[in-house]
Amino acid sequence: MLVYLFALKNHGKPRYGDDLKVAGVLYMPSDPSPQSGEDKASGMYTMNGLLLDDPRVLEAMEVDGEGIFIPTKVNKDGSWKKTSLSSLEEFGKIEKRIDELIIEMAKAIREGDMDAVPARRGTDYDACKYCDYKSLCDFERIDKVRKIEKLNKTMIFGEEG
Repeated sequence: MLVYLFALKNHGKPRYGDDLKVAGVLYMPSDPSPQSGEDKASGMYTMNGLLLDDPRVLEAMEVDGEGIFIPTKVNKDGSWKKTSLSSLEEFGKIEKRIDELIIEMAKAIREGDMDAVPARRGTDYDACKYCDYKSLCDFERIDKVRKIEKLNKTMIFGEEG
């Protein structure tokens, strides 16, 4: 989703005008629409993602600030809870890192490096579990795996965030 966000930011001017700014990316699970107020209130339809740490943007996305649909909410003191928020500078760092990763992947593919090295995060995430091609790569007999760590802002940006 971030690749699409940055592609729109960098190449969307002809269609959307010159004043394009990053506001964030959100993912909504593909569950059915809320059937009742109970579903809405339970947080069942809160989106995951990353948003710009700008009260104007957040208030435009969720007027009451209750965090029902976006992954943050207003604190008692009127500030926004820092969950899932990043500054414009942090979005810039993310964009730079994504560009580096895309270049690395393209080089690896060009060099023929296409080993089956699926991602795993502990016991709760296994990329092979639902893969349509797992019978082709014969991954069960390979020990090579990419371990995914859960990262916090300090680990990502190297500073308190």
